[in-house]
Amino acid sequence: MDSLPRVGDFLLGYTGVMMLNAALAQLKLLQLADSALPIGSTAHSYGVESLVAEGQLGVAGLGQFLRAFVQESGQLEAYLAYQAWQLGAAAEFAQPWLDVNDHAAAFKPARESRHASAVLGRRLLSLALQLEPLPRWQQANSLAQTQQIETHHSCVFGLVAAGLAIEAEAMLAALLQQMTLSLILACQKILPLGQVQAQQLLWQLNPTLQAVVEQTPSITFADLAPCSIGLDAASMRHPLLGTRLFIS
Repeated sequence: MDSLPRVGDFLLGYTGVMMLNAALAQLKLLQLADSALPIGSTAHSYGVESLVAEGQLGVAGLGQFLRAFVQESGQLEAYLAYQAWQLGAAAEFAQPWLDVNDHAAAFKPARESRHASAVLGRRLLSLALQLEPLPRWQQANSLAQTQQIETHHSCVFGLVAAGLAIEAEAMLAALLQQMTLSLILACQKILPLGQVQAQQLLWQLNPTLQAVVEQTPSITFADLAPCSIGLDAASMRHPLLGTRLFIS
């Protein structure tokens, strides 16, 4: 009798496997949220380069600027990612997927920033398919090609995370941190911002990131601001700069 497996041992083993699977899924999420991911995110400043060149943004005001960025642009991207994440297991996918990407494009009035979002989304989806060609990802890619639509980065990020069975909160936190870190890294190239100071800025933004993550599931389309006026206008002026380090 002592040699027979006990229920408790079975449950412990099952729990251990589940925890390991969750940890591996988190590792995949971290890989896809890495700023070094080869999709071209480091080539964009989304209008920040214009603000710095015009003297409207410096190191002293960077913390306040980044908080506003997370609360405005970050909230929009989190909403889009959450809508896409929900489509990961939805019975009806095609039209909602087209709609969420249309909404993403409509909320990006600046051509450069809109194009950047679409390019990064297309590259992220292409890379994900090369790593693990899940059926829903293939369906999204097929729709993008046949319908000739833009697939925006936050939408693809949410869909990819759903395919990896990542919880919504973890997905949103990873997306927001990736977005914010990308801007901070851009600022390091055009401002006297050291590595330690950059990490301090990102760390201090954690409460803001958390607040956006917590409120995103209850946000509706009607709650969204039409755009981040200052940053969008700066992105529109970006092509007029005499010297440009970034694409947007």
